[in-house]
Amino acid sequence: MATIRDIAKLSGYSVSTVSRVLNNHPYVSDKKRKKVQDIIDELNYIPNTKARHLSYGKSLNIGVLIPLTNNSWFEETTSGIIDEAAKSGYTVTLLPTNYNREREDYFLRELLAKAYDGLIILSREIPLAMIEEYAKQAPIVCCEDTGDSKISCVYVERKEMYKQVFEKIKIEGKTPVGLTLSRNERKSASMRTTVESFVEVFGSLDEAVIFRECRTFEEGLEAGAFFAKHSTPPQVVFVNGDEVAAGIYEYYQKGQGIDIIGQGNELLSRVLDFPTILHPLKEMGSLAFKTLFDTKVTQLKLKSRWIHHQ
Repeated sequence: MATIRDIAKLSGYSVSTVSRVLNNHPYVSDKKRKKVQDIIDELNYIPNTKARHLSYGKSLNIGVLIPLTNNSWFEETTSGIIDEAAKSGYTVTLLPTNYNREREDYFLRELLAKAYDGLIILSREIPLAMIEEYAKQAPIVCCEDTGDSKISCVYVERKEMYKQVFEKIKIEGKTPVGLTLSRNERKSASMRTTVESFVEVFGSLDEAVIFRECRTFEEGLEAGAFFAKHSTPPQVVFVNGDEVAAGIYEYYQKGQGIDIIGQGNELLSRVLDFPTILHPLKEMGSLAFKTLFDTKVTQLKLKSRWIHHQ
């Protein structure tokens, strides 16, 4: 296999000149560039990417801490990250964790070992206080409100929209209200926002029937059965995702006898004709990459909006 020294020897130029050609450096004459490039093509030389990145002091690769790979919310956010990273010549490595704290800590330590130039955290189990210590040493952006922590973040402000929905339900007198949560609210900031919004409108959780750990269509079916068998079945359910909402819709035989409000604005909500909340997840992913290498702590807030397919 040819090396950069072989190319230098055959061209009659120095290793540094060959390196400048390989890196598309502007200060090389057309004559030298052509001769070196002809030899590179003839030898079918492929540069050692890892060595080149070491010379830059960058890997041109970022990591994305993603708890679940089969989740439409995370997929859409990741899509925004990948699209934006590609514009800057970066590749993206997905780092699945399944909310395992040890895995999260491992990937954070990998970040400090320069395996990635930066890390975007979509959701996590590890405390923000620990992430803050890593953020002092390497670029990190969280896709949640990091509050007073010195951690950059891009997040969707959901509480205002959630409260509007709950206010509407309260005015219509459709109680109790079914709630589905993807995780326990003590562990998840977004699920905690759902519960807090409900309490701020209704005063307590007395008017709520809650089904937790609900993320898929099949778990939506389970949630439907849970609500239907409750001593006082809910008249309306506020669901954490359109896929889950579709499962509840299916259980209730095309949504008969219950109002369903989804989240995500997926095609399912349009086909099955239930209202949903659009969260700008792709935009959040794009902005997360754009702010990843800011030298100061950056906190950006995006807003959700109500979608009614009629």
